[in-house]
Amino acid sequence: MKNMLKNLVDWDALYFILENAPVSFEILDKNKTIIYCNKARKKLTGHEESEIIGKKINNFLTPDSKEKFNLFLSNGFKNSSEIQLDVIAKNKQVIPVELSFKTLMDKNEQTAVLITYAYKKASEKRQPFRGNSFNVEALKALTENETKYQTLFEKSNDAIFILIEDLFVDCNEAAQKLFAASKERLLASSVIDFLPKKDGNDETVRMVTEKIKLAFNGEPQSFRLELCRMDKKAIHAEIELSPFSLNNMTFVQAIIHDITEKYTQWLALQKSESIFKGVVNASHEAIIGVNKKGVCFLFNPAAEKMFLRTEKEMLGKSIDCLIPERYKEAHNRAFNDIFKTRNFDRLVNKTYRVDGLRSNGEEFPLEFSFSMVAVKDETFIVSSGRDITDRVKKENALKESEQKFRHLFEDMPDAIFITSLDADSKGLILDANRAAEQQTGYTREELLNMNILSQLCADKNNSQKALAREKEIAANKEIRFVEKKIRKDKTEYWTEVILRIISLNGTDVLISINRDVTDKIIANEKITKLSYAIEKSPIFVIITDPKGTIEYANRQASEITGYRQNELIGRLFRYDEFSVFPKEMFKSLWSTLETEDNWHSEFEMNLKNDKKIFVSATVFPIKNESDEVVNFIGMLEDRTDQRKLREQLSQAQKMETVGRLTGGIAHDFNNLLTVINGYSELASTIKTKDKKVHEYFRAIFRAGERASDLVRQLLAFTRKQSAEIKVVNLNTMIQDLTKMMARLIGKDIQIKTELDPQLPYIKADPVQIEQILINLVVNARDALNENRTGNSERKIIIATKAVSFYHASAKATTDMKNGDYVLFSVSDTGSGMPEDVKDKIFEPFFTTKETGKGTGLGLATVYGIVEQNNGKIEVLSELNKGTQFNIYWPAVDITEDSVELQKETFVPAVGHKHVLIVDDDEEVRALASEMLQALNYQVTEANNGKQALHLLKEASCKPDLIITDLIMPEMDGIEFANKTKQILPDVKFLYASGFAGDRFKTNSKSEIEELFIQKPYTLHALGQKIREVLDSTN
Repeated sequence: MKNMLKNLVDWDALYFILENAPVSFEILDKNKTIIYCNKARKKLTGHEESEIIGKKINNFLTPDSKEKFNLFLSNGFKNSSEIQLDVIAKNKQVIPVELSFKTLMDKNEQTAVLITYAYKKASEKRQPFRGNSFNVEALKALTENETKYQTLFEKSNDAIFILIEDLFVDCNEAAQKLFAASKERLLASSVIDFLPKKDGNDETVRMVTEKIKLAFNGEPQSFRLELCRMDKKAIHAEIELSPFSLNNMTFVQAIIHDITEKYTQWLALQKSESIFKGVVNASHEAIIGVNKKGVCFLFNPAAEKMFLRTEKEMLGKSIDCLIPERYKEAHNRAFNDIFKTRNFDRLVNKTYRVDGLRSNGEEFPLEFSFSMVAVKDETFIVSSGRDITDRVKKENALKESEQKFRHLFEDMPDAIFITSLDADSKGLILDANRAAEQQTGYTREELLNMNILSQLCADKNNSQKALAREKEIAANKEIRFVEKKIRKDKTEYWTEVILRIISLNGTDVLISINRDVTDKIIANEKITKLSYAIEKSPIFVIITDPKGTIEYANRQASEITGYRQNELIGRLFRYDEFSVFPKEMFKSLWSTLETEDNWHSEFEMNLKNDKKIFVSATVFPIKNESDEVVNFIGMLEDRTDQRKLREQLSQAQKMETVGRLTGGIAHDFNNLLTVINGYSELASTIKTKDKKVHEYFRAIFRAGERASDLVRQLLAFTRKQSAEIKVVNLNTMIQDLTKMMARLIGKDIQIKTELDPQLPYIKADPVQIEQILINLVVNARDALNENRTGNSERKIIIATKAVSFYHASAKATTDMKNGDYVLFSVSDTGSGMPEDVKDKIFEPFFTTKETGKGTGLGLATVYGIVEQNNGKIEVLSELNKGTQFNIYWPAVDITEDSVELQKETFVPAVGHKHVLIVDDDEEVRALASEMLQALNYQVTEANNGKQALHLLKEASCKPDLIITDLIMPEMDGIEFANKTKQILPDVKFLYASGFAGDRFKTNSKSEIEELFIQKPYTLHALGQKIREVLDSTN
């Protein structure tokens, strides 16, 4: 077969073309046997070459296609005949194809073969320019010179395609690289496939088709065109179409040169030139370019306007016409020297001020800068300049005004700093005036090296504030604020600052004007504090104008008047607006201020909440320099509590007076009662047949006891009573006293008790507790008797309860200290009390009873006892409904067993103890001696301290106990005891007195209880106390 093909064409060239073609080829011999198939054919059906060569074509057709094909052959076919058939692939898949046929003849025209051309899927679009245009003669002609073929396609750097009509029949490796595709894919494409798919493409297709047609007609073509690679990337190419003939066949060689990079550079250059020309023409500065001979090649519109000369007039001409005559020689000399020495650094990056010459002969100042442009081996100078006529005028004007500014700057009383706004030197002081030196303590030289933000401002975070202020200045042109600064001596001061950005010598700077307002700030702080104090003050304060219209009122004024603060402003300070004030006050106020500079008064006010307060009011004027009244200030202070304190002080003074009187007589009176009660008690123990004698002595004793109680009451309400403190159970005492109190109040009044079974113990003098209860029950009885026509239920209730106070809400109405208390109350359903009576009931000698029916000491005594024992008493009363007295008495944390230990039974003296009695009252001394002898004690008497000391110094007088009166002439009992301790340090003492006063002020209450016995005393009480002292270890 190969020999046969060699007769047709040069087999090597043909084989290369057929084998690598992307289209399926088969060649049949005259017996319709397949003698050749290319790679694409084998790939189409999946068969190996051995499975195809030597087989009939019918072997690969479906039954229907076999019948169709046989019919096609029997009818004969012509060149370019086509038929659609179905072929069977190796995997049994049916593939529809379209077959085209062409007859080939060898060189001797003796052997005829049929070549099956372009197997393809029937479903695909037919590739253009395939089949009809291809002929073997073309292949013959193309492959005649294999060396020339290899050089053309393989060694060229440019992409080369071989075309017949517009069909690619071959391409080199450079073409594959340029279009990013395999040779098979390129040869399967047409020229149209490489054109960009975009609007206006039809015109490009027509142009390319026309140029290919011209090339085939023998006219070489050269053009530039944008092409599209297989990966859709656009390229720009120069294309040369050259026709050539082989064996009478015309081919077109297309050489494609990639100029994408060159085209991109050209576009950039075009853009750069356009931009440069636009920039030059748009520049407001005159731009002039000259060569080394001084000939102008660039003269922009700004230069035309500046020099009044046209570009056409200047191009190719010397620039001498732009220079004033007197400068031309120097200019030309310098210009030539620069090019001769090549010392271009003299010009570059420098600005020069020169004079220019306009075409009308006018000279003007210019500012020029220069740059060098090198093109190949030639250097050009391009200069840009600006007309600075206006600036020079301004500079001259600035110089003229600079001295004036300097005088103004230096003479300003405020410190002025000019500081930099540059990012790297922000805040740097550029200048400062004399006032700045005086204000800061630095010299001008020192200030010029300082930064105002970091070295003069006391606020260490000032940089951030400065940045914010700079933005604020830019928006508002000027800002004002107050800030703290620091002097050289480290003292701080306040300044009011004005900041403004100004232009100085063409540079923006910050001018800072600083006024020292330290005194003003301090004054304002004082005013602020004073205003705050007035606003928060408990004193009513208002300020009025001269006519009495309120201009200011503080919070307390609002609370007292009942108006809001804003409602007070604008009101006239008159009675018709403020009825809470007494009408007479306003008359007194304004009439007084007409003639005097001050008005003062104290009076009661009835507030809107019906609360009464006692106030002290003052009004005085504020006058101006002309002694005219501009305002009145009114102040009003609630003195209710002070008034109560004054009343309480008066009450205390009364009680102190009574106390001194009571204390003065108590000692002597109790001495008398001691004798009366003592002897009547001793006499009642003497046996006699006349029973009336015993009754007489008992009556005398009872009268003495009542007299003693009266003295105790007097001492109790003046708080001078010496109490005999014990731990007691209040419930037990109330129960013991109930029967006795029932007899006191009568059978028509019911007495009830409501006692807390868990009631804690208290420390108290039992006699004082009895006094409290009896006084309160008797008062309740009298109140019930006054109200016989009122409440039909006549009863007195005595109640006890354990209470505790440990938080504010619990103590709100009682003002109690923290702790546990026993509350005992006595309430009645009697007549009650009005407020004015209730306020005075604890005053000594105050009574609402008829003359002779009340002493006025009962409730005063109760009050004195309660206060003396750190308790509190409160009164709740309502007219015609009744009264309740609540007494809060401190509770003690003690068990019942501990209380039982206090109950000691009196035991008479054992043996013959020796007692020394020292008392200046002979009768008392004699009575005591009688009592002690009755108790089996050995007794020695002395009438004062001196005599007793004399006796003690004798060896024969060594008493076990000394009973001494506290109040004696020359030497009282305490002094005597101290001197005795020097002689007999172990002797025990018992002090006795009708009134001890403050003799024990240096001793504790427990010591008083252990060492003291109150006169008058009974035989039993004396015996028990002596026993306690003798048995004590102290």
